[in-house]
Amino acid sequence: MINRVFTLCCMLLVGVSGIASAPQNKADSTKKGHVITIDPTGSNLKGPTSRKPAKPTTGDLMLGTGKTQPKELPPAQNKAQEYFNSGSQKGRTGNFDGAIDDLTKSIQLAENTNAYMKRGYCYMMKEEFAKAIEDENKALDMDSRNAKALFVRGASKFELSDPEGAEKDLEISVASEHDNAMAYNYLAATKFVKEDYKAAADLYTQVIKLDSAFPDAFSNRGMMRHNLNDFQGAISDYTMALKKNPRNSSAYNNRGAAKMMLKDFAGAKIDFDAALFINPDYADAFNNRGRVKHYLGDDKGACMDWAKALELGIQDSREMIEKYCK
Repeated sequence: MINRVFTLCCMLLVGVSGIASAPQNKADSTKKGHVITIDPTGSNLKGPTSRKPAKPTTGDLMLGTGKTQPKELPPAQNKAQEYFNSGSQKGRTGNFDGAIDDLTKSIQLAENTNAYMKRGYCYMMKEEFAKAIEDENKALDMDSRNAKALFVRGASKFELSDPEGAEKDLEISVASEHDNAMAYNYLAATKFVKEDYKAAADLYTQVIKLDSAFPDAFSNRGMMRHNLNDFQGAISDYTMALKKNPRNSSAYNNRGAAKMMLKDFAGAKIDFDAALFINPDYADAFNNRGRVKHYLGDDKGACMDWAKALELGIQDSREMIEKYCK
C-alpha cells in the first residue's frame, strides 16, 4: 500500500527504483538489462512514499466550486450548496474528513453528481479506494461523461490491482479533459503494467508538458526509455530527475544501470557509490556495484558488495558469489 502524506492539492506520482540485469561475466556485460523492483505507483516503482505536491493544480481541478449557483434556491438546496462549497474548501486545504462530512450532508439534502465525485476524490486521497469507486459509480450513474469521476474511479481501480479497468476509465477521462497530469500519470502506469513502454513513455512526456515539476515523472520516463533500449535517453531523464532532487538514490541507481549498458562502467560505479551514500542499505545498488567492480577487475570488492546485497535480500547475488568468490 502506498504511504501518502497528501493534501488534496497533491500530485500522485509514479516513482522508480530498479537495477540493471548486470553482466554474468565480462564478455556479456553489455547485454540489455531490465529494471526490476518496479511498481508504477511507488516512489520505488515499489510503492508513492510521503510526497509534497509539485503544485496545487490537481486539487484545484478536482475541488473547485465551479459555476456560481443561482441566488434563489429552495431552502434544502441552498443548504446543500453551502455544504458543497464548505466541503470543497476543506478538501482543498487537506481536511479530507471534514470535506467528506460536509459533502455527505450536501448529498443527503440534494444528490448531485459533483458532490459524489468530490467525496470520492477525498476517499481516494485517504486511500479508501473501494469507497471512492462506490461514489464515482454513483456520480457516473448521474453523468456518464463526468471526466473527473472517471479519473478517480480509474485511479482507484489501479490501486486495487485492476489495471485493465483503470485503463478504460482513464482513457475516456483524458480524451475529454486534457489538463489533468495525475490522470496521464496513472494511465502511464497502466501501460507500464502491460509492458507497453513506448505508450508509457509518451504519456510521461505529456505529464512533463503539463507539469515539469511533477514528482518522479523524469525518473519514470527514464525507466521506460531504458526498457526501450534508449539508454542515452534514460540517462538524460535520470540526470534531470537528479537536478530536481539530488538525493534521489533510485535515480542514481537507475542511471548507473543505463551507463552499464553503454559500457561506461567507471561512470556507473560513481552513480552506484552515490546511491549508497544516500541510502546505505540499498540492496540493488550493492548488487549492481558488485557487478561493475567485477568487470573493472576488483573481485574482492565485488564479492564484498554481493555479500552485502545477499544479506539485504538480493538472492541473485548468491549465484555471483558462488561463481566468482572463493
